[in-house]
Amino acid sequence: MKHTTLKNGGTTKKALYYFLMILIAFPFNLIIASSASASEIATPTVGEVVINELMWSGSSSSMADEWIELRNTTGEALNLDGCQLTRMSGSEVLMLEIPASKIIGANDFFLIANYDEASSKIGITPDLVNTAVNLLNTQLQVKLYCNGDWDDSGILIDTAGDGGVPFEGDNVSPKKAMSRLQDPGNGALADNWCTASAQVNWDSGAVEFGTPGAENQCTCGDCGPVCGDGAVEGDEECDDGNQIDGDGCSANCTIEEPICGNYIVEDGEECDCSCAESCVTGDGYTGYNGHKVCTDCAWGECIPEEYCGDYITNGPEECDDGNQTDGDGCSANCVIELPGCGNGILEGDEECDDGNTEDGDGCSSECEITRIDCPFIAVEGESYVVDFTEKIFSSRDDEYQELVNSFIPAGNYKVTLAAFDGKPTRVTSFQPNEQYEVILQNNSQFVAKSGITDDLEDNVIYASEINVVNNLLVVSGDVNEVIANHAFYPDYTNPNSLEPICAFFEQVSSYCGDEVVDDNEECDDGNTENGDGCNATCEQENCDLIMARVVVDNYSSEGNATSTNQIYVGSPDNIYESGEWFPLVENGIYIEDTDILGYENVPGLAVQRLNGSVRVVLHGTNPTGADLEHLDGYIEFYNASPTHLRNDNSGNNTLEQDSEVGGYNDNDGTKNSAGDDEVWLDGADNYSHFWLTVNVADDGYYTDYSSALLEECLGSICGNKFEDLDQDGIWDDGEDNLTDWTIHLNPGEEDTSEITGENGYCFYGLSTGDYTVAEILKENWTNTTGNPIQVSVNGDNKIVNFGNYFTEIEECEEGETRQCGSTDVGACEFGTQICSLGAWGECEGAIEPQEEICGNEIDEDCDGYDDSCPGPTCTDNDGDGYAQEGGDCGPVDCDDNDANKTTDCGGGGGGGGGGGGPVSLYIHSEAAAPGCDNATITWHTNRNATSRVVCGLSPSDPLGAWPDLGYDFSTEKDLSQVTFHSVNVTGLNQSTGYYCRAISTYSSEVFSDEVFFTTNSCTPVCGDGTVDAEEDCDDGNNISGDGCDSECKTEGCAGADYIFDTTLKVIGENCQLSGWTVYQNQDTEIVSILETGLYNVYAEVHRSGLEETQPAENFTFSINGKQSDIIFDRPGDEEMRTQLTGDFIFYKGENTIIMDTATQCPPETLPNSVDIQKVCLYKIETETLCGDGVLEGAEECDDQNILSGDGCSSTCAIEEVEEQEGQSTSSQEIEGSTNSNGEEQQEGDLQAVAQEEGAIGSGVQAVDGEVLGEQVKAGEEDQGDKETKNDKVCYTDECNASSTCSTCGCWQNWWWLIVLLLLVTGYFAYENYRLRGKNEKPTDSNEGQTNFRQ
Repeated sequence: MKHTTLKNGGTTKKALYYFLMILIAFPFNLIIASSASASEIATPTVGEVVINELMWSGSSSSMADEWIELRNTTGEALNLDGCQLTRMSGSEVLMLEIPASKIIGANDFFLIANYDEASSKIGITPDLVNTAVNLLNTQLQVKLYCNGDWDDSGILIDTAGDGGVPFEGDNVSPKKAMSRLQDPGNGALADNWCTASAQVNWDSGAVEFGTPGAENQCTCGDCGPVCGDGAVEGDEECDDGNQIDGDGCSANCTIEEPICGNYIVEDGEECDCSCAESCVTGDGYTGYNGHKVCTDCAWGECIPEEYCGDYITNGPEECDDGNQTDGDGCSANCVIELPGCGNGILEGDEECDDGNTEDGDGCSSECEITRIDCPFIAVEGESYVVDFTEKIFSSRDDEYQELVNSFIPAGNYKVTLAAFDGKPTRVTSFQPNEQYEVILQNNSQFVAKSGITDDLEDNVIYASEINVVNNLLVVSGDVNEVIANHAFYPDYTNPNSLEPICAFFEQVSSYCGDEVVDDNEECDDGNTENGDGCNATCEQENCDLIMARVVVDNYSSEGNATSTNQIYVGSPDNIYESGEWFPLVENGIYIEDTDILGYENVPGLAVQRLNGSVRVVLHGTNPTGADLEHLDGYIEFYNASPTHLRNDNSGNNTLEQDSEVGGYNDNDGTKNSAGDDEVWLDGADNYSHFWLTVNVADDGYYTDYSSALLEECLGSICGNKFEDLDQDGIWDDGEDNLTDWTIHLNPGEEDTSEITGENGYCFYGLSTGDYTVAEILKENWTNTTGNPIQVSVNGDNKIVNFGNYFTEIEECEEGETRQCGSTDVGACEFGTQICSLGAWGECEGAIEPQEEICGNEIDEDCDGYDDSCPGPTCTDNDGDGYAQEGGDCGPVDCDDNDANKTTDCGGGGGGGGGGGGPVSLYIHSEAAAPGCDNATITWHTNRNATSRVVCGLSPSDPLGAWPDLGYDFSTEKDLSQVTFHSVNVTGLNQSTGYYCRAISTYSSEVFSDEVFFTTNSCTPVCGDGTVDAEEDCDDGNNISGDGCDSECKTEGCAGADYIFDTTLKVIGENCQLSGWTVYQNQDTEIVSILETGLYNVYAEVHRSGLEETQPAENFTFSINGKQSDIIFDRPGDEEMRTQLTGDFIFYKGENTIIMDTATQCPPETLPNSVDIQKVCLYKIETETLCGDGVLEGAEECDDQNILSGDGCSSTCAIEEVEEQEGQSTSSQEIEGSTNSNGEEQQEGDLQAVAQEEGAIGSGVQAVDGEVLGEQVKAGEEDQGDKETKNDKVCYTDECNASSTCSTCGCWQNWWWLIVLLLLVTGYFAYENYRLRGKNEKPTDSNEGQTNFRQ
């Protein structure tokens, strides 16, 4: 029995022992089995995993909220371990590598995102978060490689995009993803993509479209054109019926650049062969085989084997006598010569032969040189002809003039002169200055003189000139003698002669060049020059650019028809939106489009551009029966005007008849907007209106237009000079216009000047740009309007007036006296001035206003009150800012029960002499000049008064309590009693807008609404830490070698610790030029360094060239949570410039530089773009560094960032932060973790575990100990400040094979194993204790039995 009992007990314990061992080993077997099964899962091959969806446009919260979705097309799970994704950045580059043990389930999805779920708009947890996700919207192509590195032995699994703009998706709110069709096809072809049309797995309230982690849902009609079907559709440039490259139309249906040498004649090629062919020259000679050769795919010159002089009459020849000599019967160009005068050949005794036998043209019918006939005929009472008969000489004292008696009455005349000279010796002689003029006399008394003729041509046997020498010659009295005078007599060095033929005088009431547009003139700009908008004959010159736009006011459709407001210009593929301008004439050349009747099913208006007209046709998408399509709107022209409407040939004409401006054209004989078909021109708005409805056939019409004047393209600056009697800078009634003042345009540059006349001055023909206009001041005159004045011209006329007032020079008699001083009110007294040596001396004895002393009953500030004591009682019943009491309460309110009446009840409620009451001024985005903290505010009052200014960051409306009226601060009161006020305001912040209000007291005066805010120029101080106007940088010291030298000039990265070549670029939204297709408010660059520290960061900035001034090219830098001040564009910055952006903390490893535009359009109106080509870092040595992860000095904490709100502030002070449920402390998560290389990660070393995926630039050592950081381009969109922890695959209910979790989290999920081990240990300890002594063997077996029995 004992034996059995003992045996049974041993069996039980042994069973329990084995059971416990199995329990202990079971989890580890699971781990080993699971790990083994993960490694045995196959990796994908081509087509098994496709790039299924791309959110390339980001989300409404961030452009960088981008993601990539992969889809497993098979029924088996696949292992993505080590697979790589690449992207385009000029060329193909690695984007990220998928870490170990990442599995994509059968027919499942794998989501890779730039942001985690908390930071993103997506509503599910991504399978992988990697901040290297960067999808460029101008170079979109993503490729998936597996089974090796992408640039080595990796297999290309799938491709998305073709490296250009995205095939599908939308970057305009609501943003939409680019989704793959269910049958994925070739992802490099647009046919296999569509735009997402559903919202699945997004945050509540998200507006984005896409299906992250779910089946794609998208709409694309028939999913667009099919490349390779032979039909050019949608955005296809060509379609040759195949998907083969190298045949002129690529595999994705884009036109290929021609390849010379492929024996295919493509667009732009004349030939493509190693060949030659026969040809015919332009003058008719034949070139034989081998004389027109194909070189570089263009035909060379046609080289003939035939020529004049080869004894063979061929080609265009009439004869060929074997030479190229005239006068032998066969001319030099192989034409039969007919002997005799008039054959054009100078032969025999002929003096000339002009090829005809007419007289009066210089060569007579007998081939003798004779004078030309006078070409003018006089009209009685309107014009006069004076004939000359003699030859005049430059070197003969008695033959340099010819006098003719002829009567010409007084008047204004246009004068034309005819001249001639002919003799055989002129062929070999040079005779300059063969010119003459006419002198008009009355009985030998001078009356007037004309201009001179042009110099007669030399080296010909005869020459003639007929020249208009005066558009206007004023003949002040009757004339009876006209003298032809050699204009260069005496000239004995170059003697010459000519024959005056005649003078023609035409009476004119006005003329071209008199600035008056007459009936026979199209324009008159005061000169007879071409190229300035009005040519030498006063005809208008055309603009080089003419544009139009079609504005659709309404569109609708019925039945199966589809109507839109899109405009198809010249091609169904050339689509414009309603109201978008398109060119008609460029560089003076008309754009001609092919016939648009062939457009089929375009759901809008088709536009055809022709020479001088625009044709618009509405085709309709289903024009049958009751399927109606309707559009109405108008056509507007730029630099042209519509002149005429005409029928087109579409078969359903809208016009009853052709129509001029204001005409009607519908079928009911009246102009209205309710007909089915109607177009009209309205003279009021200068538009071509249309009202088109299609239900059967096409419907359209033509609008003819006339070219606009160049004066509408070129601008002008005009104005007047006036005497500003009241010195207010405004040209008021009663102030005279001043003449004979010189006005300069761009003084000191391409200086042009005008003298003011009765109509002022004008500078015409100005191209778009900025100009400086300045007046030349005269003695004792003072300018009141500013001088010089800057003005911008953009095809318009700007008015710039200059005002001045004259100051009399006061004279006095010796010993004369006069009263001086500002007032005798209160403690103030007038003084006395004494005249000495003709000038007034100093004011003696005057007591001027002083600062008020409270309570002494003396009015020191001379305002009539002892008003400096606290608590003046100010009553303002109507709340208009004016009190009954006056004094320190301000100007007296004449009616305190009417807010419309302030200081002047007789003048209509405060209008007074200048606007009534204090005038407030808002200075928008204007502050003291860089490096200066003060500004000047000036104003006028109509009576003497004190001066004070109150300012603040916001207006006080309604006004607050006196004396500051609710503003932030006030200047000291200036007690001087003046009408012109100037107050300097100090302590201003740069780049800050201020509201200021000017205050004047002492009387019930009102002051004008002319209040001026002027920033002051301050002397820059190098080394004060402020970048002044003349400084490139200012790092707070005068030490060279740290990026900013001792004179505050940048050192061009000399001596920098790190130098990075970058491609950062920003273009402000709505700041792009016409033709720019994109903008980007933000760009990023990833750089890596070798040592954590504080660095001064310099940027090598490139802005637009001088030819396209763009003054608002500003930007900011943000690095590791810190944003710089605005880096401003300054004069002279149009070329490359190195600028200090600030000091920033950089961490060892990768750091993201975020560049943002600091310009908004509007209010800025000019286009801009800024790009950074180089970034340089200079390390700043510091004893302590907040944000480096090391607790030192006075720091309370240091969490290795300078972000507030995470428990440790940006200044390393402890914060109280409410911890979110389920959120762990970062230091706990990091402690004990490992980095991407498997090395132990130290506590707090956050940077080493950041950026799990993506290349880390290691940097290279430069000369002199510099380190040149190796940079990794991060793309053009916001990467954000993200940290990705090293993950370890675990297998629990919470951590399975398709997810990751932290190392600590994994072991925390095995708590039950730890408890079980403790229980087992306790059990064995107890058993050992209980059985101690019982299992000892007895001394003999009998004793044992006896004991048992007892």
